[in-house]
Amino acid sequence: MILVAVAAWVLSSTADSGQGTSGPLPRPVELVRSDARLRAGVGGVALAGLFNAFPGAGLGPVGSLGVVFSDRFSVLAQLGFGTVIASVMGSAALALDVALSEHWLVGVGGALTGFQDTGSTLGAYWGFTFPLRVHFAPRARASTDVAHRGLLLGLEVAPGFSLYRPRGSEPAALAVSLSVTWAVW
Repeated sequence: MILVAVAAWVLSSTADSGQGTSGPLPRPVELVRSDARLRAGVGGVALAGLFNAFPGAGLGPVGSLGVVFSDRFSVLAQLGFGTVIASVMGSAALALDVALSEHWLVGVGGALTGFQDTGSTLGAYWGFTFPLRVHFAPRARASTDVAHRGLLLGLEVAPGFSLYRPRGSEPAALAVSLSVTWAVW
């Protein structure tokens, strides 16, 4: 009789049910979402700004890599580079983002930013900027997904100050960037 009961229990369980199978039980998505996970993105950026009172702009690639904590907070490193015929600019940043909802992220950061007017040495800038970031994800994740995956549209406004400036120029910067990335967060 005991053998019949054990055989019925084993035969009635399925591989996904966790009954009578080896290994841990699956964790609910809500619990897994709170675990630390990868945040990464790659895409394009349009940059514009005033650096030591010299205008600059560029189009180029942008990439980020970081970690998401508690399904809400992200710490990430970001590299961006842009160029047009008359100027070259780029930045390496560290940022902290907070997810306000399934669609909106806001954040702050610090970046080492460089700009060079290719037609003149007067337009050189090396300094720190402090990006204020807003990102929008058009598509929310499914209720069964742990991470977000998809398009992420970004706007950054970054005031800053110069570490290097030509004589007689202003020691300040203001950069604005628009980004479109494919991201996992």
